Amino acid sequence: MTSPIVVRVVAWSVVLGVVGLYLVNGLTADDPTPPGPWMGELFTLLVVTVIVVPMLASLLGEGLLPSSGGRNSSRFRDAPIGVGTVLSATPTGTVINDQPQLRIDMTVVGQDGMTFESHAKQVVPVTELALVVPGTVLPVRYRPGATERVELVKGGRTPEDVARLEAQIQAAYDEVMIRQGLTTPRRIEISRTGVAARAVVRELHVTGEMRDGRPRLLLDLVVTRPDGTTFEARVDRFVPGNVLPKLQAGNVVDVHYLPGHEDEVVFAIPANPNIAGPGSRRRQP
Repeated sequence: MTSPIVVRVVAWSVVLGVVGLYLVNGLTADDPTPPGPWMGELFTLLVVTVIVVPMLASLLGEGLLPSSGGRNSSRFRDAPIGVGTVLSATPTGTVINDQPQLRIDMTVVGQDGMTFESHAKQVVPVTELALVVPGTVLPVRYRPGATERVELVKGGRTPEDVARLEAQIQAAYDEVMIRQGLTTPRRIEISRTGVAARAVVRELHVTGEMRDGRPRLLLDLVVTRPDGTTFEARVDRFVPGNVLPKLQAGNVVDVHYLPGHEDEVVFAIPANPNIAGPGSRRRQP
């Protein structure tokens, strides 16, 4: 991606060039008395250039357009990955290709366990606006020491890049979950190496206890093994509020377990059930 500095230098060179052309045309005219040579096509070009070019340079310099195309800006491309929880999302007033840009305010938990409030600016398709709501969990890149702004994690250009990015996001998410006491290393290992199965939620009990905005649930499951036999399991978890609809009594959910150790069952559902893309399939152990 072109350096933001180069973009701005080129943009201001264009602006200065048009201003210079406008002045030379006016001052060297046979009759430089206003309005004369000062109004006309060059004046229109001057106004458009002064308004539009700096705006586009600002957007490009912040990495907005390149990010919407699938890559993070140069300042964030190699930055660590954290887990952001949306607090609010409001339009900035900027529209690109009929898609609104949102300011997404969120609470972010970094890889070192530090929690901070920040925001990201992101162009969001109109069809996905309803998905960016309080409680949505999003992987972000942040710069230690400059956490006032973050960028949503963008996908790679090849399947290999996407797979590598998914693994990085999952590792960051797992680390945050462990630090917050919302899962354990054993559950993480089960979710990675255990047998995939389907389970029916037989009963759901809400305890009333909360941790980091997540309600504590007691769920009684009937798990179907790959051979068709079943076993019962009780799951005690703190889960994000936006996952609750997936865990109602009678629903079928994906789970993992270890043969011979069926006392522990972990969920294999996305952190954000309605959002696709890198990081959307994070486990909820």
